[in-house]
Amino acid sequence: MITYRARGLRHWIVTIILTGVLLLLVAFVYQRAADAVITLDMTQAQQYTLSRETLDILAQVEQPMRITGFYSTDVLRVRELDASIVRLYESATDGLITGVFYNPNDEPVLAEQFQLQVDGELFISYMTANGEVDFSTVTRVVPENNQERNLTSAIVRLLEINKFSVAFDSTFSDVSPYDTTDRGFSGLFNGLSANGIAWSSLDLAGIAARGENIPQEITAVVLTRMREQISPAAIGVIDRYLKGGGAMLIMADADFSEAPFLSEDDPFNDFLWENYGIRMLDAIAIDAVSNAGTELDLLSYATSDGSSITGRLNDVNNPDSRTLFRIARAIEIDPSPPVNNGMVIATSETSYGETNFEDLLRSNDYSYAVTEDVTGPLNVAAWANDETTGARILLVGDVDWSSNGLVSSPVGNSILFTDGIAWLTGFGEQLSFAPQGRTTNLPTIFLSTQQLDLIALITVILMPGGALLLGLGIWWVRNRQ
Repeated sequence: MITYRARGLRHWIVTIILTGVLLLLVAFVYQRAADAVITLDMTQAQQYTLSRETLDILAQVEQPMRITGFYSTDVLRVRELDASIVRLYESATDGLITGVFYNPNDEPVLAEQFQLQVDGELFISYMTANGEVDFSTVTRVVPENNQERNLTSAIVRLLEINKFSVAFDSTFSDVSPYDTTDRGFSGLFNGLSANGIAWSSLDLAGIAARGENIPQEITAVVLTRMREQISPAAIGVIDRYLKGGGAMLIMADADFSEAPFLSEDDPFNDFLWENYGIRMLDAIAIDAVSNAGTELDLLSYATSDGSSITGRLNDVNNPDSRTLFRIARAIEIDPSPPVNNGMVIATSETSYGETNFEDLLRSNDYSYAVTEDVTGPLNVAAWANDETTGARILLVGDVDWSSNGLVSSPVGNSILFTDGIAWLTGFGEQLSFAPQGRTTNLPTIFLSTQQLDLIALITVILMPGGALLLGLGIWWVRNRQ
């Protein structure tokens, strides 16, 4: 009897030990599977698989990045969908990209550090050596297309952070990054910084006087609000810069001073015509069809598909995507140019160019004169691209559109600046998605993280454990008999 009981006790001890080992093994395998970020897309259209374009970009990620999202309890469903997409990025980069999500109501200080604007917003940044967010690299994920494109575009901007530098001339022009008035340009400087593009002031007159060159690290030069014509020596500096593959954004206002910038007799205007086939005309665009209340406040009527600058302008579904110019000068484009060039924005067919600056600007008096004025449609923004040297120029016949008072309203003005700078510098050109169909709705079956954990507990622990206990019970009853 004692031997029988001892044998039964040993069976119990062995069974308990094996059960414990089995439970530990199941828990270990489950945890490793969860940490491995394994994903499986079983949809026929591969709706939840990252595109080839995204995978090409992710292959360039070499430093840890963090995707940070802020979601209140009102947008938990959006959070779960975003989390499922972020999980794909974690898997594709073997954990180099990670995602963390917060409730802004619980973390108001952190939300303020990220400059949170809307509920459900995402940010991406590099990580410091201590594993913390590098706030100097925080990039906002702009919600424009589907979430994959939004995230990948933000990653591209992060990869290119501080690779590009834009310089504003401060000697011939009157521009300050600290002027926050409506006529100032602080918004442009802030926008460049927010997108990871460095900016600086350029002493063009000093460089010309010393016979030097514009530094090679300057990706693009901006000439705006010019007080006077630039010197012949400065034109030489610009010529050398452009022949070296430089880029320029040039803006010219209507001016009736003695020697206005880019007047028809300005040597720099001649330089642009001879080398790039574009130049400013001494004519102010008047448009009775496409305007914002007066014939001098022009709204973009026509845009060109000759460059990527206009891709987002004049969206038929968004009237705010049109640009607004306040007194714009006309631009002539050579039909037989020395380099590739073309129109960016033009006025309507009924417009014309007023050549009497003095009467128009002093007394707002203008009328079409057949023998003196220029017949429309008129170009008010143009581009040129020398594919041999890599030089690029964006010429705009107005300055006010990019000032603080107008650059963000309408949105088309900020689009023209950001996409113009992107075209000039090549910023973000490595990302080009092929057409693809993707769902933009939430999955039909939607499970929260807590629900998934509960399912795992039931299927991995409780069901096998219950079966094991049932088997032990049967064994014990049989042995009793």
